[in-house]
Amino acid sequence: MMRSLWKKRAYRFWLEAAPYFRYAMMGGLTTTFVVILLAGGYGYARLLHQFPANFPYLAVIFALLTLVSYPASVRTYLKRADLVHLLPFESQIASYLKPAVASAYLRHACMAGLAAVIALPVYRAGRLSEGETITWLHLAVTAAVLIVIKCFSVYASFREGQLRDVEVRRIYRCMRFIFIAVYVGLLLTVHPAISVWIGSLLLLIYLLLLRLPDKHSFHWEYFVQSEERAVERIYAFLSWFVDVPESSRGVQRRRLLNAADRWIKPVPENAYFYLYWKFFQRSELSRIVFRLTIAGVLFVAALSSPAWKLFVFIFFAILIAAQLTSVYSYHLHLVWGQVYPLPEHARSRSAAMMSWIIYCVLTAFLLLPLLVMTSGLTKLAALVAGILVIAGAYRYFHRKAIRTFSAQQA
Repeated sequence: MMRSLWKKRAYRFWLEAAPYFRYAMMGGLTTTFVVILLAGGYGYARLLHQFPANFPYLAVIFALLTLVSYPASVRTYLKRADLVHLLPFESQIASYLKPAVASAYLRHACMAGLAAVIALPVYRAGRLSEGETITWLHLAVTAAVLIVIKCFSVYASFREGQLRDVEVRRIYRCMRFIFIAVYVGLLLTVHPAISVWIGSLLLLIYLLLLRLPDKHSFHWEYFVQSEERAVERIYAFLSWFVDVPESSRGVQRRRLLNAADRWIKPVPENAYFYLYWKFFQRSELSRIVFRLTIAGVLFVAALSSPAWKLFVFIFFAILIAAQLTSVYSYHLHLVWGQVYPLPEHARSRSAAMMSWIIYCVLTAFLLLPLLVMTSGLTKLAALVAGILVIAGAYRYFHRKAIRTFSAQQA
């Protein structure tokens, strides 16, 4: 009964989410995917056939494989009501979780395999450009080890969820990230046999250390919250292209962002600005754009070619702008304008201005490594590109806001 319950919940969730994916495909997801696939495929093929001598392939591949190998999650499809209704059946929870864990292993193994298929040919091309020899068997062993590391991360992440103390869980997560990063680094720089022995020893040490802290038999609250965050991420992604249920969005406190509240003057003209600012800082959207910015900064800093730096800067600037416009879909149906004497058109203007100010700050961070690590005409071109991107974003945010709220009122 418990095993079939998980399958029914998984089927019901994806049945509910399927229409939003279909609308997203019609609303720009397909076009975005095709453009990324074509542009990425062209750049990837050119990189393999004309490998640049100064390309930092080891750093890029190390970052990619580490960031792919570390994250892990198990979709349990648990709900808040299960804290009452399923808790009496805790002795049977292992039967419920078996298909969930099996699905997680399969999903993450495919993810690690895909990352290996993309990254390892670049690794081979880089090694050959340095005059070294590397066999396809070596690459196949490396890919298999990466899949094993990813499966280890799934198991370790699931066991970390059972820990009683939150701080202890954070320490173990940091430790897992470090061990995985060391293992990936060994795979890319040391003989496969040596790297497998040392890396496997590190993973074994971690599993032994994981047995020490106090654990729950099953941490219901943690896995319910984890499932809620997984649903939030899926709908946050879909919100780039289509309106999604507001109930699917979570609320999280951002203490560092709260410091900016005092700069917003409490006047009627700023009412919508303040409200959309609070929506942004307490939603998953803030985490998404911050992660995009950090990823962009790292990629810009890692690349050695000024042209590639400029291209990556513009690419991430466009991604961040597209993501920020999803704030317009938050709470589309409001009655504040009918209840309070708020200025006309204040909503679209405030939402657009709030998005643009955040965008200016993030773009400045994204532009910083480009200005610091270049000189001469390249630095001037980067500065001009930054100004043009920010100016274009101002017009884009305002036009998008007007269209969104005008369509909602109609």
